[in-house]
Amino acid sequence: MIEVINLSVKGQLVIPRDVREAMGLNPNDKMILVTDEDTILLKKIKEEDVKVRMKALIKTFTKEFARAGITKEDIKREAKNIMDSFSRKLASVKEKISESKVEREEFERVENEGNECDDDFRKRMFENTPNKNTDFILAEKKSWE
Repeated sequence: MIEVINLSVKGQLVIPRDVREAMGLNPNDKMILVTDEDTILLKKIKEEDVKVRMKALIKTFTKEFARAGITKEDIKREAKNIMDSFSRKLASVKEKISESKVEREEFERVENEGNECDDDFRKRMFENTPNKNTDFILAEKKSWE
C-alpha cells in the first residue's frame, strides 16, 4: 500500500485510516522511527516485545560488566559521582528562572461572552487535543505540551 501524506506545520504526520485499520494501529500504540537520509520507516512495536528485548539487553550488559570486572558498587559509585557533580554545578547557578504564568484579574469565563469561536479553529483544536469529550478540552497544568 502506498499513500501520499502531508507533514503539518507542527511536524506531525497523519497515518490514513485505511492504513491504520489494515495494520491494526490504535491510539497510543508504540512505534519505532528509523531514518536514513531521505527515508523514514515506522514499525509498530508491542509492549511484550519491548520487555523481552530489554531483558535480553540487561542480560548482555550484566555479562559484559562481569567480564570487565565492573561491580554493582562500581556503578553506584560512578552514578553518585555524576549526581554530585551535577548538584555542584546546579548549586553554582546564580540566576533563578521563574516559571511563566498568566496573571488574571478574572479567572472565570462566562459562556457566550465575547467573540464566538471560529468553527474551523474549534475543529482543528479538538483534532489535536489528546484528551477531550464532546464539548471540552480536558487538561491539567503542564500535561499538554
